[in-house]
Amino acid sequence: MRNVSSTPNRRAKRLRVLVGVAVSALAAVALAIPAAASAAEPAATPDAAQPVGCGYGTGGPYADTLCWIDMASYSDATARSAAGQPFSITLPGGYTTTFTAHTSGTNPVRASGFPTWGGAAIGNQIYLGTPGQPALYQDAVFGPYGVSTITLDDIAVTDSSGAAVQGWQFVGADAESTFGNESITFTSGSGVKVLATYESSPGQNGCQRNIVQVDPNTITCTGDLTSSGYGTALVSSTQPSSFTQTMTVGYTPDAREGVAFAFQSSKLQADATVVNRAAAGDTFDVSVTSPESTVVGTASTGDGSSASTGQLTVLPRVTDGTAYTLALTGTNLAAYTPTWTCDVNGVADTALSATGVTSLSVSPAAGGLVACRVSLDVAAVVPPTTPTPTPTPTTTAVAGPVTITPPTAAATAAKPALASTGLDASAIALGAAVLLALGAGAFAIRRRVAGSK
Repeated sequence: MRNVSSTPNRRAKRLRVLVGVAVSALAAVALAIPAAASAAEPAATPDAAQPVGCGYGTGGPYADTLCWIDMASYSDATARSAAGQPFSITLPGGYTTTFTAHTSGTNPVRASGFPTWGGAAIGNQIYLGTPGQPALYQDAVFGPYGVSTITLDDIAVTDSSGAAVQGWQFVGADAESTFGNESITFTSGSGVKVLATYESSPGQNGCQRNIVQVDPNTITCTGDLTSSGYGTALVSSTQPSSFTQTMTVGYTPDAREGVAFAFQSSKLQADATVVNRAAAGDTFDVSVTSPESTVVGTASTGDGSSASTGQLTVLPRVTDGTAYTLALTGTNLAAYTPTWTCDVNGVADTALSATGVTSLSVSPAAGGLVACRVSLDVAAVVPPTTPTPTPTPTTTAVAGPVTITPPTAAATAAKPALASTGLDASAIALGAAVLLALGAGAFAIRRRVAGSK
C-alpha cells in the first residue's frame, strides 16, 4: 500500500529492516530468560459452523445500516478446499444468513479487525468501533503481482421463523488502501453498482479514484499515485447467490489488500401516544410485521400514555417492494380516532399519513429509516340534533265530482218494471196526481161546454 518508489519510503523500508533485525535479536535474548509466567495458549480456531454475527460501526456512508459480517472464524486452508468453508451468521432483527467461502490465488488470506492498516480509511476515519474481525486481509508475499480471490457462494437469508427472505442488499468494500498498482474487482451474478465512495479530502488516492463498470455484473477500482492519503469505495448487489472480491497487488515487498462484506439493512419504528382516554383501563399495542408474517417487534402503552418499538433492524425488499405492516391493537378502539404520521430519514412523508385506520403498509428503502407515530384521541361525538318540524300545509276542501254507482243486476230485478225508467216512487205518485188533476179539469170543462149548448 505504500509508495516505495519515493526516497522517504525507501528510507522507511531500510528502517523497517533494521527494526526487524533488532526485534529478532531481542526475541533471541528473551528465549534465554526463564519465563516469569506461563506462555499464552495459541488462539483456538472458532468452530466455523457456529453463528458469529455482524456489527455496525460509527461514521461513514450508511454507517447505521451496514452490518459488517464478522469473519473471525475464517480458515484459509478450509476455504481453499474443494468444499470450501460453510458459515452461519446471525443478523440483527432475528435473521440468519448462510453461505460457503471459497478462496483461491497466490496470497494467503486471514481475518482482521478494522483498521487493517494505519493508512486505511475504514477503521481509522469511518466505521469506527466495528466489532469482531470483519476484514479478510492478504498476507504479504514477496513476489510480483499477488492475487487473492474470495467468493461467497449459496448466500441465503431466513427470518426468525425460518421463512426465506427475498430482496435484501449485499455490500462489498475495500477494507485497506488501494495503491497505484493495486486493484479490486467486484463480481455478482445479480449485478453490482457503486453504493458509495469516501475521501476525507478531495483527490485522495484509493479504490475510489478509478472506478469502471465493466459490465452489469462487474466493477473494478484502481488506485493511483497522484496524492497522499486514501479513500475507499463500496459496491452493492441485490440478493446475490454468489458474490466475489478479487484483490490484486503489484511488485511491492509489503503490498497487500483487504476486503469486507456487509448486509445493508433498514430500520423501522412504531410509536403510540394516547392523547385522551375514553376509559381508564384502555390499553394499546403497536407492532411491526414482516412480509413473511413474522412479528419483528411490539410495544404496549399499558396504563401509560406512550409506547415505542424503538428502531428495529429489518432487511429491505429491494426486488419486489413488498411491505411491512405497522399495526395498532387495543381495548375499546371504537371509541378512538387513530391518526398516523411518518418520517422517512427524518423528513415528514405526507404520503404515509392516515386517519381512522389501525394499520399502515411501508416499504423502507435499503439504508432507510421509517419512523411512524399513531396518536389516539377520543373520537369526536356529534350531538344528536332535533329536526325542525315540517309545517302542516293548510288545505281548502274542494268538492269533487259526484260518482254514481250503477245498481247491481240483483237490485234491478227486485224492482217493478217502471223502475227501469230511473224514476223513484215519489216521482211516480206526483205524476199520477198531476194527470188526475188534469183529467178532472178537462172533465169539468166539457160539462160546462155541454151545459151551455
